[in-house]
Amino acid sequence: MKRRIHGLSETAQPAADALPDGVFLVRVDRAQYRWHPAKPFYILRLSILEPHELAGRVISGRVYCTAKALWKLGWFLRDFVYDPDLLGREEVDEKALSGLRGVVKISHTTLTALPCSPSTVSLQPASGRNCPSLLLEEHRIRGGVMTYSYTQISQYLSCPRRYRYRYLDGWKEKDTRAAMLFGRAFDQALSAYFQRDDSGAVLFHEWATHKDSKLEYSNGTTWDRMLQQGIQLLERFAQDDRVRVRQPRKNLQVKFTRSLPRGNDFVAYVDAIGHLDGTRCLLEWKTTSIRYPEEPPGLLMLDPQLICYSWITGISDVAEIVFVRKRLVEIQYFRTTITAEQREEFDRLVDDTIRRIESAQFLPHSGVRFPQNPCTSCPYVGLCLGQQELVDTTLVRRPGDDLGLFDELTY
Repeated sequence: MKRRIHGLSETAQPAADALPDGVFLVRVDRAQYRWHPAKPFYILRLSILEPHELAGRVISGRVYCTAKALWKLGWFLRDFVYDPDLLGREEVDEKALSGLRGVVKISHTTLTALPCSPSTVSLQPASGRNCPSLLLEEHRIRGGVMTYSYTQISQYLSCPRRYRYRYLDGWKEKDTRAAMLFGRAFDQALSAYFQRDDSGAVLFHEWATHKDSKLEYSNGTTWDRMLQQGIQLLERFAQDDRVRVRQPRKNLQVKFTRSLPRGNDFVAYVDAIGHLDGTRCLLEWKTTSIRYPEEPPGLLMLDPQLICYSWITGISDVAEIVFVRKRLVEIQYFRTTITAEQREEFDRLVDDTIRRIESAQFLPHSGVRFPQNPCTSCPYVGLCLGQQELVDTTLVRRPGDDLGLFDELTY
């Protein structure tokens, strides 16, 4: 029996005929719904309109319509300017899809020992609206599984639009804050301390890589001054001798992974698991120029990051070691206990947040309320205001974050 399968020949083109990396203006020629008991999907046939020399070439894609992947279809419809009335009624008309235009960006990644080359795909409205394009990486290999972290959940809860800029559109804050880079160098020095290496030498080596960089220092601080404070903090930490980490190669920067509903994962890196004043607990390092508040008592148990780490590790006792950089350096030692109820609440919070992310709810949470105005310190404010100079100052674009739009792509 012979069966004609339209478009089959297009998937078997030789490598020489493959589309080059680039941005293409395309038109939807056809969209067909395909029922599947577990993973229904739409097959899309896109024709290239521009650049002119590639006009007429065809890209075939697949977008799944499962509850987990529904946000992908939503992004595609919005970015290709689908009828808003139909979208509001949650109706997808295949005839209304035909003729829609959008911009597709394709790049290739060669994976060793794998017969396929997954593509990085981005879509942005063909209408030229002033909104960032969607830059998302295809999950041909991982099957669309998402990996979340505390940072992602925290950024979404603070401002969903900021989450979109960072994790979907590919914008990332530039590494120009001296305090942030010093904190990373100090973490390396602490690791050296517990492994009985020269922690001061490690701090100098790690921090020296930023000596000639154009960094943003606060309160008149300098590179030399921060190095001096770091050495003093390491010496004070050794003198206090209140923290012990056994088997440091195993118990420093410990990775924990937890499976989530709908096939997703949650990952966290804990600074250390050790003992504070003889009590085994989860340890978190912080470097700051301002002392952490100590009143009211028990305030630490409300720290969402520590609750997250307790939730993923199952360890109730948690501690935060705060290294305060000031004229007379100081180290604060905090310890508290996270309850089972708090872990259960955080579990529900993660599930609810991921549902909103997967449903493509990225409305802005403006912090503009004088005199307190969190938006002024947000590195993404330039995108919200449409001011390119601010964007260039604070952000750099790194497309292809670990998300997927087209589940399958052939051309």
